[in-house]
Amino acid sequence: MIPKISIVIPIYNTEEYVGECIESCISDRSAQIEVICIIDGSTDNSLEIVKKLAESDSRIKVFPQENKGLGASRNVGVELATGDYILFLDSDDWLESNALAQIIDTIEKFGPDIILGWCYVRKDNEIVNTLPKEVVVTDKVISGLEYAVLPKDYHGVVWDKIWKRSFLNEKGLRCLENVYFEDINMSVRGITLASKVIGTNIYFYNYRLRMNSMSNQKPPKKQLVDFYNNRILFLKKVVKESATKNCVCFKNMLARSIVDFSKKVIRYPKFDLFKIKDLMIISTLYLSNPIIVSVYLFKYFNRRFNDIK
Repeated sequence: MIPKISIVIPIYNTEEYVGECIESCISDRSAQIEVICIIDGSTDNSLEIVKKLAESDSRIKVFPQENKGLGASRNVGVELATGDYILFLDSDDWLESNALAQIIDTIEKFGPDIILGWCYVRKDNEIVNTLPKEVVVTDKVISGLEYAVLPKDYHGVVWDKIWKRSFLNEKGLRCLENVYFEDINMSVRGITLASKVIGTNIYFYNYRLRMNSMSNQKPPKKQLVDFYNNRILFLKKVVKESATKNCVCFKNMLARSIVDFSKKVIRYPKFDLFKIKDLMIISTLYLSNPIIVSVYLFKYFNRRFNDIK
């Protein structure tokens, strides 16, 4: 039997893009899918656009709710899903043509807990980059821990992966709620808990660069600080665990998080969260380019000392 894929799309004020997003999901009439549209308190015409599309395609399911945020909306979608696998799609992005056929073929051959794929980053519909920086193509299923020791970089998001629904439920994997960048815990924990993972060369996701998207907004100071505090403490714990201590990709993720915080905290020049020893972790953990790290640290401390003066 052809596996069914549940595509979970949280929707908040994306009337300009949501039609293209959903059309990219339903263009393959032969695919066994359901498109779960969580209308997260949108105040524009997104709900009306989605309802109209649903009138002509029964695979589109519409669920309006009060605004709860991206993480909570994804979790609602997981609870509503009836498919064998779940794919998370943001409402201003879209799927690559023929992506679902390739995904279904991989599911039928391997039945993995997690499929890792690729994303095109587009600006004005032109490809400007790909994400993640590295996916190790395995051509066979291996355990998540076996996979995690292979790449130097691991993309801590949920939308560049396809998830087996029973695996998510069995392990209790969900996005964090009411936080900024809500999916890193689920993504990292997911890969470490999975028994069957496959890295593929499937480019299935198109990520739209736009200035007013959530990922490009400057968050409130407290939200930014809470995010980095939780993220760094979480990753510190991961890299110290015996099962994951040899996973360079998580060490690099921790180092990048500290670097990112050291850069972004400059927006709030009177605020310090981490001690010098926390920042110096970078020198031993960020294996890919210590020169860049040194430059970041120099700029950070130079700014801090100037602020004190």
